[in-house]
Amino acid sequence: GGIRKALPLLNPSDYFLVINGDVFSPNLPIDRLLDQVARLRSLPNQPLAHLLMAPNPSQHPNGDFYLKDSLVANDPLDGAEKLTFSGIGLYHRDLFKDLALDEPTKLAPLLREAMAKNRVSGEKYTGPWHDVGTPQRLQELNAANE
Repeated sequence: GGIRKALPLLNPSDYFLVINGDVFSPNLPIDRLLDQVARLRSLPNQPLAHLLMAPNPSQHPNGDFYLKDSLVANDPLDGAEKLTFSGIGLYHRDLFKDLALDEPTKLAPLLREAMAKNRVSGEKYTGPWHDVGTPQRLQELNAANE
């Protein structure tokens, strides 16, 4: 529910960028990602989220969601690639509109619900990206950069 709690402070008119705190992605093309907002706004059925999907890391070899063209789905699509959600995304404020401020809520079920309505777009990101969500993975990344 952290994103929902932050919305009144952020007060976005529609889309806003979120990068998980346990993600390290040097050289992330934030300007190019933010340029996606104009495209998202122009679509007739505006996506509720636009996700950066990364190649599956060794600690998560089976991925999270399927990406075909620019559609992200929870269920297999013909010719889709199963990738890992990078923790980097553009979200429309409406994705969170039905959530109560005082109820903890996970993001994945909200995304899956939007995917079921074909309201999640995405793109494959092949730049440097690391999930440093455990002390061991952070230590490994630090050791590799020494």
